[in-house]
Amino acid sequence: MRPIQRCVTFLLTFVLTMGILPTSFGAPNADIAAVKAQIEQLQDDAAAAGENALAAKIQLAKLKKQLASVQQDAANQQKTLEQARASLAQAEKLLSKLEKADREKILKLQAMDAAERQKYSIEQAKLANAVSGRAGTALRYAVKQIGDRYVWGAAGPIRWDCSGLTMRAYEQAGVRLPHSSRAQYGYGRSIARANLQPGDLVFFGSPISHVGIYIGQGKMVHAPRPGARVQIAEFGSSFGRKKYVGARRL
Repeated sequence: MRPIQRCVTFLLTFVLTMGILPTSFGAPNADIAAVKAQIEQLQDDAAAAGENALAAKIQLAKLKKQLASVQQDAANQQKTLEQARASLAQAEKLLSKLEKADREKILKLQAMDAAERQKYSIEQAKLANAVSGRAGTALRYAVKQIGDRYVWGAAGPIRWDCSGLTMRAYEQAGVRLPHSSRAQYGYGRSIARANLQPGDLVFFGSPISHVGIYIGQGKMVHAPRPGARVQIAEFGSSFGRKKYVGARRL
């Protein structure tokens, strides 16, 4: 296992083992809410670092015969590794400050949140039934994975990261995509946000570090981040702190 994969995998395992899952429901006190928000951001950062590493791996394969490009790519991978290590250090610091009672309070709230997200996603999954063609095939495959856990670098059958989910979903429709959100942005044709149709891939982050499949009504099915599960979520000009970049139709 490569150093970046070991580091990110350890971060994700550590956070999951501590039982810390993202949530936006409930009304915890200010201190608990602040800690939860910081941990969720670290989880987002870890997911972005993982996608950056996957993009670097693909770029390295393409440019392996070009020494200068390979050296630059190696430097990029090292930077990604350092970012993941920094997120790990911050997560450890935050977790060390949590008392048992606070952790139990967070877990209770997050269990409620997970149930709400699951219920909402299952209800919205019916939007995929009316979609035909390759887009419909990909969407119906993706919504069947609702409830599966996010794991960096995973591409099924029961664990996913964001680009692993979109890759496998479109594979069912006969479309081959690389396992990287940034690389997937180079496939298909560009679509304006006002013209989105179910099945379009939607991208977020600068550089691109997240992808989902548009399902209609301003929503996407996606694998969000460490500690979360495949779900349907709304988005606008951004998703969390990640700005909307664009969409591609395959």
